[in-house]
This record gives sequence, C-alpha cells and structure tokens, in this order.
Amino acid sequence: MCSRPENPQERSDSRASLRFREAYPSDQLVVREILQEANLSFYANESNISASGQVGHTCVSVCERGGEIVGVLQWRNLGNEAEILDLAIRLAQRRQGIASFLLREFLQALRGLGIQRIFLEVRESNAPAFSLYRSFGFAISGRRENYYRHPDEAALLLSLKIPG
Repeated sequence: MCSRPENPQERSDSRASLRFREAYPSDQLVVREILQEANLSFYANESNISASGQVGHTCVSVCERGGEIVGVLQWRNLGNEAEILDLAIRLAQRRQGIASFLLREFLQALRGLGIQRIFLEVRESNAPAFSLYRSFGFAISGRRENYYRHPDEAALLLSLKIPG
C-alpha cells in the first residue's frame, strides 16, 4: 500500500494461495498488461505511481497466485479519502474470488491508514462489478451521464464509509 500502516505486512490466503501486496516498480509491465486486457479507463505510468503515500498520488496493490500477478487495484490517496481507479483480474482467473480477496485486503489496509471514505465510478452496465462493490457495503451516491467512452455510458458513483 502507499503509505503503509505502522506494521506493514503482506497478507495471504493459504486456501487459494493468494497474496496481497504493494506493487513493485518491476511489476509495471504486468500491471499495465492486466489493465489493458480488462480495457479499463485509467492507465498509470511509472511517473505517477507513488509508494510514498503522498496525497494525490496513485498507488497500486496486486494479488498474486503462485507467484504470478493475477489482479490489480489502483487507487488514489486523497488524505482522509481514497478513490479506487481500477480493479482488474486476468481474464483466465476471473470468477474465482480474486476480486473479493483483493478488495477485502485493500479495505483492511486502508483502515490502518486513517482513511474514512472510499469512492469510485463503475459502468452502469457492469453488473458483476456493481454486485461485488455492493456486497462490501458500497452504496450509490450519484450518477454521471456520458462518463465512459467506447461505448458511451453513464457511471454510477459508489461510496463506502469506513468505520473508525
């Protein structure tokens, strides 16, 4: 995580051999490949990814299975808030609980950083993503017309208050 809690740790789920960790600079090509494969809107590059946790910077967390990166979560540190920019799982690894694992570990890590609220946008037609976020307690807080391109589509704004 950018700006790690006092006792940073990599967490793993031995049942599925999943491991959650902050992305390393050497992970950039794989991170970019997974985001492009998922056709997501935000592509961070090395110049705007920060491990310092500075407010306004982009942070990247990954999920590994068997030493291979299978999921990516990009987010922006906004002080007491965080914005999820992208959550992507390799196509061949989808529907195996990886997105839930990645999001659960991410939320747990944010609690240690003092972040109080998380928000994101999701394509209105992306029922699987909406269902995932809703299962974690995210609620619709707004709608943005024509937010996405290719195809043009509205975004649902979702937010979650993190209990202190």
